[in-house]
Amino acid sequence: MKVKPFPQEVNQGLSTLVLVALVVLALVGIPYIEAKVETQPWGENFTKRLEDSQFLEVISSVSIMSALIIYIQKGYREEKTRKHREAWKVIEDAESKEMSPSRIDAMQLLNRDNIPLREINAIKANLKKIYLEKADLMCSKLEGANLSEANLQEVKLDFAHLQRADLQLSILKDASLLDTNLAQANLAGADLRGVDFRGSDLHNANFLESNLEGADLRKTRNLKPDQIKQAKHWELAKYDEGFV
Repeated sequence: MKVKPFPQEVNQGLSTLVLVALVVLALVGIPYIEAKVETQPWGENFTKRLEDSQFLEVISSVSIMSALIIYIQKGYREEKTRKHREAWKVIEDAESKEMSPSRIDAMQLLNRDNIPLREINAIKANLKKIYLEKADLMCSKLEGANLSEANLQEVKLDFAHLQRADLQLSILKDASLLDTNLAQANLAGADLRGVDFRGSDLHNANFLESNLEGADLRKTRNLKPDQIKQAKHWELAKYDEGFV
C-alpha cells in the first residue's frame, strides 16, 4: 500500500519543537538564575519576594499547558495520519469496483488535506458529481470512468488516461490536461474554459455544447476542426496556425 507524504505536518512539527525548547529552557533556566541571584547581597530578599509572588505558579501552569498542547498536537497528527492511511486502503480496495461511495469520500478527504492523488486506479469507476477541485491526479488511470457533473476545476490531469471517460457537464475550468489521453471521451456540455490540452490525444472526443473559451488546443493529437466547432466559443480557443 502506498504511503503518501504529508508535507503540511512539517510546520506543525517545527512549532512543537520550538514549544518544547521554550519549556525546557524555562525549567532548566529558572533554578540556575535562582542560584545566581541568591549569591548577590540583594538575592535573598529578591528570592523571598519571588517565592511570595505567583511567578513560579505561572511558570508551572505554562509548563503544564505546554505539555498538554504537545500531547493534543501529537494526537491530532496521529489521527490525521490514520485517516489518510484508511482512505488509501479504501481507494485501493475499490479498484475493481464500479460503484463505491466510500471511494468518493476517501478521495475527497485526501484532496481536502492537500494530499496528491497521483496514479489513482479508478478504471470504469462511477465518480459522478465528485468534488476534486485543485486535485493532483497526474498519471491516473480513469479509462471509462463516469466523471459527469464532477467539479474538477484547476485539477492536474497531466499524462492521465481518460479515454472513453464520461465528463459530461463537468467543470474543468483552468485544468491542466497536458499529454492526456482523451480519445473518445465525452466532454459534452463541460466547462472547458482555460483548459490546457496541449499534447493530448483527442481522437473522436465529443465537445458538443462545451465551453472552449480560452482553452489551449495547440499541439494536440488527432483533433479535427469539425469536433471543436460543435462547442461554444470555440473561436476563442488557441489552435496551431492553419488548423481552422
